[in-house]
Amino acid sequence: MELKIRKTPGFIHLMGWRVYGGPFRGAPMTGTYNVNLQHEIVAGNSPVHYRLKIVDFEIPGIYETAITLAMIIFQSKIMKRKVYVGCMGGIGRTGMIMALLVRVAYRSNGKDAISFVRGRFNEHAVETPEQKKFVSEFPIGNLRRWLALCRFIGGLTIPKDDATLSE
Repeated sequence: MELKIRKTPGFIHLMGWRVYGGPFRGAPMTGTYNVNLQHEIVAGNSPVHYRLKIVDFEIPGIYETAITLAMIIFQSKIMKRKVYVGCMGGIGRTGMIMALLVRVAYRSNGKDAISFVRGRFNEHAVETPEQKKFVSEFPIGNLRRWLALCRFIGGLTIPKDDATLSE
């Protein structure tokens, strides 16, 4: 079976916010916070704002992944930035991180999160049994709390510098 690689980035909706993804070489030059998931040398001119080195077809560490997911949530919900996630082909590692974001946003199980990403982003996302297991077993509790906090903070109106607090 021949895999279809997206030439242009796709995205998934996550309860009022979007995460874009695909091959990192397709990451926008401006206007997005770019998260690179490649262990390989990064090709192209797209800026790398955050990097989680994952060997192709493998899985990252839990701690490093939690930090990456927290950063994506922070950039999306508080900083109000578009986020682009990408690896070499934009399928396996990218799909794995997107499926984890779906689990966090919707409190879904791994199987449903993978189906969601495959249905809306790339039908081959999350390529290996190890990646599927990682998505299913990843602890999302603290990230759910982080998302709730970021939604709260992101929804606040920030007072102007000359504003004062009323008593």
